Amino acid sequence: MGQLHTLIHEDKVIGTVSRMYCDFGCDVTSLPTTSRVKNPKLGGGALLDLGIYPLTISNLILDGKVGDEALNPEIASAMTIVGDVDNSVAMIVNYSSKKCLGILSASLETTSEKEFCRIEGSEGIITLSGPMAAKPEVIKIRRYQEGIDDVRVFSHPGTGLYFEANAVAQDIMNGKIENAVVPLAETIRLSKMMDKIRKYGGVLYSQDL
Repeated sequence: MGQLHTLIHEDKVIGTVSRMYCDFGCDVTSLPTTSRVKNPKLGGGALLDLGIYPLTISNLILDGKVGDEALNPEIASAMTIVGDVDNSVAMIVNYSSKKCLGILSASLETTSEKEFCRIEGSEGIITLSGPMAAKPEVIKIRRYQEGIDDVRVFSHPGTGLYFEANAVAQDIMNGKIENAVVPLAETIRLSKMMDKIRKYGGVLYSQDL
């Protein structure tokens, strides 16, 4: 994802970004209601379990900055609720000052296609592919004038979650109290965005009551 940030914000391979789509769906309908992903006491629901990935990716693409330096986009959203959690969520994040927006979604009912993200710019398109939004493996760049795909493959073992663990371990070893890539201010900012999305959708957790 660091290379994607460079391609868009430094190299500007597709010019000025105007719009993006990103989806993360995983069919877990066969799991019981006691499952973590369906239990509100354990932070269940499509938004918190899956939606954080499209939301994070959209910030990387549309804004490019984190924490106190990042913008707070206008947000619109809708949810379908099954039981006590959101089964699916659709979100629009609008960075009006930058003239760009993201259309994002997550679902516990349907599994996403391998090409889960599309980024549209003034000079081309970038698509992201992989087994899921949490594990992007292919960046495909198509510039309008050239009409040729520049495909870059990034393969790594496992689900990729060990990157977070390694980053935390390295920061602790270096005596740091927060991560430079995702500082505390960014975690708080994204949490507030998700709280707003939940409020619009009508999903409440015990701390909201």
